[in-house]
Amino acid sequence: MMMETGAHRLGCCVFPAGVGQTESQVQALASLQPSAYAGTPSFLKLLLERGAELGTPCHSLSKALVSGEALPPSLRGWFQERGIRVQQMYGTADLGLIAYETEGGDGWVVDEGVLVEIVEPGGTKPMPEGETGEVVVTVLGNGDYPLIRFGTGDLSAIVTDSSHRASPCGRTNIRLKGWLGARTRPPRSRACSCIRARSPTYCAAIRRSAPRGWS
Repeated sequence: MMMETGAHRLGCCVFPAGVGQTESQVQALASLQPSAYAGTPSFLKLLLERGAELGTPCHSLSKALVSGEALPPSLRGWFQERGIRVQQMYGTADLGLIAYETEGGDGWVVDEGVLVEIVEPGGTKPMPEGETGEVVVTVLGNGDYPLIRFGTGDLSAIVTDSSHRASPCGRTNIRLKGWLGARTRPPRSRACSCIRARSPTYCAAIRRSAPRGWS
């Protein structure tokens, strides 16, 4: 939905699909001739390989926005060899968009609507810029349920000096080094989870024990 909503706001015509029914989707690609793809990189590769096998390659695709999986340099290069420029976005169902890749950038630019911290895995201590830790996110503007210090379970690091140096693309927010792995335990709130009812009259908050010094 994040990708589809953004595409609609840009005025794009979107054809919803999903994993599975590969041959039918290859035929749809050949018929509709889309210029862009949004989804996981592995399924895009599967579609292109199956299209080549069936003799119906989709030459109209020139760009792709991928998420949900790692994008190793070898796979990015595989797409580039076929004329497809691929960029990544990072988000979750709970938080929405967290960060995104830009043209000529030096990392994933953190979205202006969230607050991202990198902390020691399994703890709350902030990690210095450049050092790997768990991605912890606070988002207050999603209306129904703001989340405070939500542990994603993913590992990343802040690009050194990005807190006071603009990205080559011109964006000034901090950047992440990309997806660097995952913790073994499931994500959890680091201090407090807030849940707001749809009615503005009522508000409920569920607080957990926080380390001394956290409010």
